[in-house]
Amino acid sequence: MLDLLVMKHYFVWLGSGRTRKFDVSPKALYLDLAARARLPVPNGGVILDELYRLLLDEGVLRQTDNRVEAADPVWLWETVYHSVRFPRLANRVAVRGTHPATAWTPLLAVDFQEPSALAESLCAWWTAVLPQPESVRRDVLVMEMVDVKTAGTAVSRQSESSDQFSVNGERLVLPKLKGWGRPSPDLPDHLRRAQMLLRGTRRTFGKGNWQIDWADDGRVCWLLQLSMSNEQ
Repeated sequence: MLDLLVMKHYFVWLGSGRTRKFDVSPKALYLDLAARARLPVPNGGVILDELYRLLLDEGVLRQTDNRVEAADPVWLWETVYHSVRFPRLANRVAVRGTHPATAWTPLLAVDFQEPSALAESLCAWWTAVLPQPESVRRDVLVMEMVDVKTAGTAVSRQSESSDQFSVNGERLVLPKLKGWGRPSPDLPDHLRRAQMLLRGTRRTFGKGNWQIDWADDGRVCWLLQLSMSNEQ
């Protein structure tokens, strides 16, 4: 199994641009392309459906009628890091599902260096997606956590001259930044950075109705998720 694993791609690092080689969901694709365009996306990767299916075939994972579990958490951990060579992240991670039809709350602050935490978080997603048809991909996003000071969403609609922001339940309407225009100096720093992040999203992905989820650590406004309005 080890020789087979190192010869193939079973994960994609965000920013590599390689998600386009796989039929991954827009959630994973957009983050990969955003990172490649040097938008501020947390470090992370997509553990691909191809690895999930191989782990089942090799007995690293076991599937019952309604549950996926690791045969041995240490075995799964060793496969992810030593066989697949998934990079070690400096901080705890968020584990996010990718299939839009699966209602699943992301798991936050997971200690991915600890075998049981890694196994439980991955198997939780793979269990959640079990009711979906066999043809549905089981890709999973693993992203480094950021030190969030302020977080929210922002929506840019092609037909409108303003953007909508939501911060801690408060809704704001701000003018779109055009070209290299700068935000108003009267805005809080986190909103100025969020405006520029949304502008960078439009510059990278072009016209459309975009929504971003963002988190600001006091210095950087990070892009956590990007979707088109018809994908909400």
